[in-house]
Amino acid sequence: MNRLLVFKMFGLEYFLFVLLAIGITIALVFPFRSASEQKKKVINYVLMGCLSLFVILEFIGRCLTKNFNFFDNLPFEYFHIFTYIIIFSVIKNSLSWQRFAYLIMAPVSLFFTLFPSEHYLASSPFGLQVISFYLINICILSYSILNMLWMEEGIEYKHILIASMDFVVMLSAVHIINVVMRFTAWGLHSNCFGTMGEEYNLIISFLYKLIPVSLVALLPLVAILIGVEFLLVLPFAKSQDNRDRQSHIEELVALGNMKAQQEYRQKMKSKSQILVRSETKAMPSTPKDVGGKSSSGFVSVIKEVKTNNETKED
Repeated sequence: MNRLLVFKMFGLEYFLFVLLAIGITIALVFPFRSASEQKKKVINYVLMGCLSLFVILEFIGRCLTKNFNFFDNLPFEYFHIFTYIIIFSVIKNSLSWQRFAYLIMAPVSLFFTLFPSEHYLASSPFGLQVISFYLINICILSYSILNMLWMEEGIEYKHILIASMDFVVMLSAVHIINVVMRFTAWGLHSNCFGTMGEEYNLIISFLYKLIPVSLVALLPLVAILIGVEFLLVLPFAKSQDNRDRQSHIEELVALGNMKAQQEYRQKMKSKSQILVRSETKAMPSTPKDVGGKSSSGFVSVIKEVKTNNETKED
């Protein structure tokens, strides 16, 4: 086979597919980030339908390869599992799985977009299998990012633990399937999700050489994933903290708290008219003197009246 027609890591076709995948994802996400509720449902169903179609096409591409073994290619790869989750999430409108998609599915799909399985290497870059693989990742990334942008309740640090535990359970279940397939000799090369290590992709194969224990070799990647999750949650957490702080300060300002007014004035670039009037009332620049004499003419009384309702008699 002509080496120009072979898909390989860091080759021309590799960079072409990676750039196209990222570019198409951005092009799909950007115009729909502020879609209406009706459009959101339609977009999710379209993404779900396209994803299901591309998964089927990818499996057909596998069947057309030489020495195909069904038990070595069970539908338990990462994108198969993510497809099941997306279908369930779209039908049930599950908020927890939408968070899972943003925290787990998006970074994992991006990882495999950058480091595809050996299964796709040394094959035609413009064949059904490779093209379907990248279209699958585009759909997963688009769904994960869009539903994060549409999310009303937001994401907190506590959701990292929940999503990470679900992911570890998922990996463990797939690993058991791989072990059973190999133990029964039905799938001697079963390695769904790369839990068996070996020659799965560039990074997992490298880790397996350092830690030659199946499933355990993936733990460094899981640890890195948790760190990435913290980075993904950080903007939401800081934004929520700022909103809570501003809301608290505005509440104190409304109650006439001087310290809160000063803090609010220092942090906010623009002042509201209500705040300016409140400041003028609380901190008068010049007192207002009101003078007068009693009707008897013998006693002179002068009062100094301040705008904060304080009075002083001489």
